[in-house]
Amino acid sequence: MPTSELPYGAIKIFIALVGMAGAGSLMMWLGSSPVSTIRSWELVRASQRDAITRKNLAEAEALGRQAIRLAERLGSSNYRVAISHEDLGQILVAEKNAVEARKHFDDAEKILQTNIVRAKDNLTKRLLLADLASTQRNLGLIELANGHAEITEELFKNAIANLESCLKSPSDGRLDFYAAHSEVDLLSRLANIYVISGRDHEALKLFRQAIDLADQSFYPTFLIKPVKDEFARLLKRDGRDQEAEALYSYSHWAHYFGAAENAKNEEDTLAMAKNLRLAADAAKGSKSTMHLAVITLKKLAKLQLQQKNTVAFRETCLEALHVWKTLGGGADSEADYVMGLLIRQAQNKQIAIEIQSGRLKLRRDLYGKTDFHTAETLTELACLYCETGDTKTAKIYAEEAYDIFHKLRIKSRGIGVQELFLAGVFEQLGELPKAEAMYSRSLSAQMKRNRKNAAKISEIYKLLSAVYKRQGKATESRNAQGESRRWRSYLAN
Repeated sequence: MPTSELPYGAIKIFIALVGMAGAGSLMMWLGSSPVSTIRSWELVRASQRDAITRKNLAEAEALGRQAIRLAERLGSSNYRVAISHEDLGQILVAEKNAVEARKHFDDAEKILQTNIVRAKDNLTKRLLLADLASTQRNLGLIELANGHAEITEELFKNAIANLESCLKSPSDGRLDFYAAHSEVDLLSRLANIYVISGRDHEALKLFRQAIDLADQSFYPTFLIKPVKDEFARLLKRDGRDQEAEALYSYSHWAHYFGAAENAKNEEDTLAMAKNLRLAADAAKGSKSTMHLAVITLKKLAKLQLQQKNTVAFRETCLEALHVWKTLGGGADSEADYVMGLLIRQAQNKQIAIEIQSGRLKLRRDLYGKTDFHTAETLTELACLYCETGDTKTAKIYAEEAYDIFHKLRIKSRGIGVQELFLAGVFEQLGELPKAEAMYSRSLSAQMKRNRKNAAKISEIYKLLSAVYKRQGKATESRNAQGESRRWRSYLAN
């Protein structure tokens, strides 16, 4: 049976049974062509990884030595030889045999450097540089364990330089996440060496570089947190309290916010609410992270609203707005959203007016004075003032909203709800031509966006008919009334 047809498990067991004593016979049996040798090498490495998973280091070591001998059949400087030395070196480190491990890492480093010089294309060179950086890292860790910090520093610097060379693709600039994560690890380790030797200024530079790269490459949060904490501690020691507080605040916010998202996925609303509260409090610890508190409190308020906890909901919304005002109360879509939530649960018309007035100023800053969102808020204020009997103020807001709707390039947004409300205000104010214009605009939007809603279309025709009648437009009124009946008849069918 050809080697390629053998069951993978059978080959793995067979290799393990043969062991070192039968390695030569095994290699002859598997074949001597380069393709067969490569396949054999791959199978031995697979078995080696399996042995490591099972924590059988003795077996893994024996297979590692077989892998080296197989790879050497392809040439003493073949890159597979280097990888095999690297693998065996890591196993020997695990077995506390650092002296021999160092020899294998040295061999791997020399072979990889030779292959980098010979590399014919950029992709191959980048892959080899990443492998070389890994070997230099392992050598550095051995030297550090032996108390040779200076040698370790040099090895780590070389490894970082090699990773920098393969960090981004030259064709599209995309980040190589493996290289990035390896570099974050090395930068953090080198920074810690600087801290121990009292070189805080250099350590701060490396910690900052590591954190920036971690943020770009989605480095695991739980791994970068100790780095951020150490960076913050150094900043505080250097007298840069504000920057340190920002880092602590962001780190804690990210931890609790992530926990809240996990709780949401698990449908644990109690844990979600608890972690959102902790995340918001953490974000309020520094001015540079307070905008995250607004975002978090918005999420908490939405959760409380879903749970019908209106008292807590209102308090959370007001807290979010207080934080926003502390930041200067500038243009902020999150604050706009919170105000929208709060208006829905306003206790009376006066409170709703106060919130909408604040929202109008925010929306003018956020979207501009002639945007649909601004017209929407003006309309809602006009409606509120009408309901409280202050028709004079209602007219001011209604007129401004009317002008914006006519200046908008698009005829409608949504299904004409705001135009319908504005038409009602103008009708109540006795501004019938403007009421007619807004009813017509609302009808056009409804017909264009939602023709299936026969009840709403029938209602708008009925309202339009009444406005025509009040203006003495009898024919238009009858036609509109007829259309209202026609659309209402669709409901019975």
